[in-house]
Amino acid sequence: MDRIKVIDTAKCIGIFFVVYGHFVEFIGGSHYGHHQWKWVVSFNVLVFFFLSGLVARPRTELSKKQAVKRLFLVLIVPFIFFNLLSAAVGHGIGMATGEFIRYKDGVFDPKMFLLQVVLLCIGLPTFNTPTWFL
Repeated sequence: MDRIKVIDTAKCIGIFFVVYGHFVEFIGGSHYGHHQWKWVVSFNVLVFFFLSGLVARPRTELSKKQAVKRLFLVLIVPFIFFNLLSAAVGHGIGMATGEFIRYKDGVFDPKMFLLQVVLLCIGLPTFNTPTWFL
């Protein structure tokens, strides 16, 4: 299958904006930098979702039940696994240092832990933020 050069170019520009957005976020501190970061993050992930949808091929060989099962195994199971693993590691680090948000003065805070679970369920993972896209 031939590659579509326009889409490849758009992905390249999108990658540039992702890197630029992280750079501006990292250096931060200025009013202009914050506005640039807000502008970049307002569209950069959407560009990749849109471009992926343009070149995606439907899987016609799977029934709806098989497709749902596959999506569950490919997305939900890893999401739950990595967030639970990260929560366990974070719990251990928090016990050792008292520095995590789930701890207040070195003591486990169930209210903060519950808040993090709720945030995880609405798509704002605090245990393992790299899994936000799953």
